[in-house]
Amino acid sequence: YDGMLDERTSTGVPAYRVAIKTPKADVDGSNTDNKKDLFDEAALMAQFEHRNIIALIGVVSRNQQCKVVLQYCDKGSLQSLLREDKLNRGESVLPESVALGIAAEIAAGMAYLESKRFVHRDLAVRNILVGADNTCLVADFGLSRALRQGSDYYKVREGVAMPIRWSAPEVVDGARYTSASDVWSFFVLMWEVWSRAQVPFGVKSGILVVMTLQDVNEGLLEPDDILDRPTHVQEQLYRRLQAQCFVREPTKRKNFAQLCTWIEGRQQQQQQQQAVSQHALD
Repeated sequence: YDGMLDERTSTGVPAYRVAIKTPKADVDGSNTDNKKDLFDEAALMAQFEHRNIIALIGVVSRNQQCKVVLQYCDKGSLQSLLREDKLNRGESVLPESVALGIAAEIAAGMAYLESKRFVHRDLAVRNILVGADNTCLVADFGLSRALRQGSDYYKVREGVAMPIRWSAPEVVDGARYTSASDVWSFFVLMWEVWSRAQVPFGVKSGILVVMTLQDVNEGLLEPDDILDRPTHVQEQLYRRLQAQCFVREPTKRKNFAQLCTWIEGRQQQQQQQQAVSQHALD
């Protein structure tokens, strides 16, 4: 939920809106473990400072309270904005410039995390928040808490659940998460952006998605074949990003710093093309 933080007596800063996270109760009504997980998440976030990473403002723990105070993002989740066509700038489909802007900001945030040797493990549009100026911020660093609930998480084996539709093939087969597995998830996220936040793999059940990713890992299926290209994304753009992220061998995927450079180049190319088109019209 959100609230107002008034720091005038301590720092002189007028009251401003913040987001507040509290632990959810377990089935038995307790929240001891969830408290610890939330404080652990806050401890992680305290290490980060970047315009595309949600900012931790503080933690309230007095009198048995457990509240994590975060930067407030006026426009909510990227997932909701995509589904409601609120980023289309009056067009019937999401403009390529907007999609590239989203990609650039998320990749920048992830490159920062990568430089800190931090693996997100749950990169998806539901975990991207959007500020008043349309800045995208990577959020939700509490994977261990999120795994306890929600249809986006599939239990692969006893005690092991993961956001399977966004997971890299090697993770499904038991390998550890790395920045390279986040890169795989980044392409699935961009698939969501281009598809208006549809669910990756559509109506396929969790077990069928697992089997598909295992086939990719074993070389029985090409990564290019597992997701259909959304209708309104240019094929060249889609395939070139896919070729950098959807690679069977994790060490052969581009890292986020390289993706930032590629996306920036693509943005410049698009701006040049628009300038030429406008000049022709004039």
